[in-house]
Amino acid sequence: MGNVGIALGGGKAFSAPAWFILVIIGLAVIGINHVIQRTKN
Repeated sequence: MGNVGIALGGGKAFSAPAWFILVIIGLAVIGINHVIQRTKN
């Protein structure tokens, strides 16, 4: 997990907001994929 924090801007101070943003982006991508699959079916 430390390597991911460093890649996203470095430092332990940035790791918490970085993970929070990653979770939001992940949920958004899952939601968009769900909508796309519904429209295809």
